[in-house]
Amino acid sequence: MGKPPPYRVLVADDNCDTADSTADLLRFDGHDVRAVYDGRQAVETARTFRPHVVILDINMPVMDGYEAATALRKESSDPELVLVAHTSLTQPDDMERVKRAGFDHYVNKPPAPGAMGQLVLECLGRLGKPGKALDDG
Repeated sequence: MGKPPPYRVLVADDNCDTADSTADLLRFDGHDVRAVYDGRQAVETARTFRPHVVILDINMPVMDGYEAATALRKESSDPELVLVAHTSLTQPDDMERVKRAGFDHYVNKPPAPGAMGQLVLECLGRLGKPGKALDDG
């Protein structure tokens, strides 16, 4: 079995080390990844980068993950955009807010090794994205 195709992934976390290390792990899997450090940067970067998957921390300055997710859903022309909440918030009301904001998945911090890469492949596989290269708009 060959290596899966690369996808565009945007990671947003105000903890630069977390954002950069998550991005590096996904790059190691062959994906085209951008890391940003607040929600507003995520929304602005998504306009031109057009990610397949956006991984958002919830508690970020400038624009939190809830606001960023809502804005991304509103602005995206891709109905299959996958939004992943990556946070340490685990209370039932947090989980409900994640759903209301339009997230598709919730991953606790810190994720198990390889969990983000596997999630990206599983989500996009279910959406019929395998085989599409980075130029698939």
